[in-house]
Amino acid sequence: MDDWTRIYESDQAWQAGLIEGLLREEDIPCVMLNKQDSLYHIGMLEIYVRPEDVIRAMNIIRERAS
Repeated sequence: MDDWTRIYESDQAWQAGLIEGLLREEDIPCVMLNKQDSLYHIGMLEIYVRPEDVIRAMNIIRERAS
């Protein structure tokens, strides 16, 4: 994950899942990292993309997830 860039984070699993799905629909490789505590669900879910996909991914999130 050293060369990947975090572009989104949420404490809501459904929101992070929605963003991950949007990116995959557009053929943008992405990884969701779950940093939530498994018992209390406190923490964040983070989505990462490759550096060359950052601008495109951010545009998709801004246009389609609003």
